Amino acid sequence: MSSLSSYFAVKNPLEIEKIDKLIDERRIKSLYHFTHISHIASIQEFGLLDMNSLNQKSIPHINNGKRDFLPGYGIFLSISGPNDYMRFHKRFSIGMPLVVLEIEGADSIKQILSQIPFIASPGNSGSREVAKLWNSNPDSFRGINGLQNQFRNTPIREQYFLHAHEPTDPQSEIIFLSSISSTFVTRWHIPEKHFDDAVLKYGDQDCFHKDYKLSQGGQYDIKKAREEKELRTWRIDWLGQNI
Repeated sequence: MSSLSSYFAVKNPLEIEKIDKLIDERRIKSLYHFTHISHIASIQEFGLLDMNSLNQKSIPHINNGKRDFLPGYGIFLSISGPNDYMRFHKRFSIGMPLVVLEIEGADSIKQILSQIPFIASPGNSGSREVAKLWNSNPDSFRGINGLQNQFRNTPIREQYFLHAHEPTDPQSEIIFLSSISSTFVTRWHIPEKHFDDAVLKYGDQDCFHKDYKLSQGGQYDIKKAREEKELRTWRIDWLGQNI
């Protein structure tokens, strides 16, 4: 285990209990990860792999998840919903056919968070504000503290009627530093226009869900999303607010 993974691994039983309690109290039931449609087969076979494992297995990959302020790479998931703004950008600006995988179930989420080292970023980990916090206080990204920081700023939460399970900043991320087994993947949300091709290529699977919204199969109001994004984008002064 690398020094970074060792530092962010949750080992204290009391902290694990606090994380489990947060999952239950906020009724968090799903984690999401969007990826290129061509990755379905390798993820189903090997799981979500860290960069070293991808290279060792010579698996082609797109969007390696590198962040300038991190000394390495990670596997990026989000709580209770995909990162819509980033997904929209990649789908339309880059033209990538994307699917969304879902890890469903509070018990599965608790197991993953207790077994796999993770960095909990309160906002987009590529932003200057997040990088500034990382450089001054990396403990803010660790364990229960990092997870709690994703739910700060009560006024903003009330303004947008956010549910308890929704992070304040929709671009907040959990960056896992080791591989996630394919056994945790519950469902694949596949856009309607790509669904038949996916079935033809990978077979008709119970975990395949023809999606009209979650995987960006429908309309997306980019103007509204940008306005909301500005107000919900995480800032360092949120740390002084209660959750």
